[in-house]
Amino acid sequence: MSKNEENVVQIPLNKLQTFPEHPFRVRDDQLMQQLVESIRNVGVLVPAIVRRTDDGFFELIGGHRRKHACEILGMSNSNESG
Repeated sequence: MSKNEENVVQIPLNKLQTFPEHPFRVRDDQLMQQLVESIRNVGVLVPAIVRRTDDGFFELIGGHRRKHACEILGMSNSNESG
């Protein structure tokens, strides 16, 4: 895979790391509960955006709320996508 090639792959959530300067914070509010229920019922419909790091992990660029919702659902160390 070339450096600029895009692919959709399943990555265990424990391989995802947030970048320190990410400007938004994930909240456990009513909207999060709605997202959790949506993922529970139909799965994750929109992939997260990540970039590979030198240490074998992936830096999460977009999809922080989806990652948190999947963690709430107990999907944190699996390749489940719903």
